[in-house]
Amino acid sequence: MVGRALILLVDDDSAYRQILLSALPGKLQFGNKAIRLSFMEAESGEGALEIINRQVPDVVLTDMNMPGMNGLGLIRAIKQLPSSCSINLILMSIAYGENDLVHLEQMVSLGKQLGFVFVPKELGAIKEMFRAALENKDAH
Repeated sequence: MVGRALILLVDDDSAYRQILLSALPGKLQFGNKAIRLSFMEAESGEGALEIINRQVPDVVLTDMNMPGMNGLGLIRAIKQLPSSCSINLILMSIAYGENDLVHLEQMVSLGKQLGFVFVPKELGAIKEMFRAALENKDAH
C-alpha cells in the first residue's frame, strides 16, 4: 500500500533548499505501507502562506532565520489557519546560540505538532521527524 505526503520546504536560501531536497528521502517505509514524499518550495514565510492557502501540506519544514516573516512568525501564522490541525511543523536553524534557546522556549507554547532541528548537524533527524509525523497518515 502506497500513500502520499506533501512537504513544504521554506528557506530563503535557494542553494540550501536544493541541498535539503537532495538529502531528504523520496519515500518512507512503515512495514508493508510506504509513503511517497512530494516537495513544494517557498523562499519566504509570506510565500509559504500563499502556498498553504492553495494546497495544505502534511508537513512544513521551515528555516528559523529568514528576512521578513521568520520561521517562528510563519508557524504562528499557520496556527491561526483553520487547516493548521492537520499540518505538522518542523523548525530548523543552522546556528545554535542564546537566541535559539529563546526560540525553543517560545515554540513550546505553540503546540505538540512541532519539531526543532539544527541543520546540517542533525539533518538525519529531519527524516525521523517526517517518519513520526507521517506514520499514522492514511494511505490513499
